[in-house]
Amino acid sequence: MERVIKFRALSIIGSTMIYGSLIRQHVSAFVFDEHYTTHEVAPETIGQFTGLTDKNGKEIYEGDIVKVGGLIELVRYIDGILCCFSEKIYGKHKHLNIEDSEELVVTYSDYFDPYEVIGNIHENPETCA
Repeated sequence: MERVIKFRALSIIGSTMIYGSLIRQHVSAFVFDEHYTTHEVAPETIGQFTGLTDKNGKEIYEGDIVKVGGLIELVRYIDGILCCFSEKIYGKHKHLNIEDSEELVVTYSDYFDPYEVIGNIHENPETCA
């Protein structure tokens, strides 16, 4: 299986999502798109492709807002582990406490089968509020 490494981020010009390869991240960040054009993006909006897709085949990125049943959850990497949780219920996590595993769901590919991407935290922050 080949691992695809892709990123997306919000352009500082025009406020549109740019999809491509991360070439530099520091005070300012730059992403190459599929046409090899360099775009300056807001560093805090960079999200890595998880390698997973939702029930409609849409790629899932870090920072996506997903819906399953009646729950709205946020996709995040915490301490290098892909997690899905409700910020509304559990707050914003920066570190994963393995001993308190009920508060976060560590995800794997089959887990996302019923999920649907409904937005992302940078373009639709009100969805998580």
